[in-house]
Amino acid sequence: MKPKMLIFGYGYVGKFLLEYFIKLGWDICVTSRHKSGDNIIGYNKLSIENALKDTTHLVSTIPPDENGDLVLVDFLNLIQYSPNLEWVGYISS
Repeated sequence: MKPKMLIFGYGYVGKFLLEYFIKLGWDICVTSRHKSGDNIIGYNKLSIENALKDTTHLVSTIPPDENGDLVLVDFLNLIQYSPNLEWVGYISS
């Protein structure tokens, strides 16, 4: 299976990772609440659920807030049952 990465957050770090891994030939998508375009998906349950079906690597660049890690708060149930997920990471600038 070709590696596929899902990046949460289309800020500075997310954009850099997207461009870098595209150059390496990865299948990759990034979430955004406000932007659209190639490789950008919505930050919503349906988009995330569809992306996770064949995601092998997941990176969150979204910082926590007073409620904790927003990605885990919003999508933990989807992430923990992702059938092909091999690696999960968090990166912050």
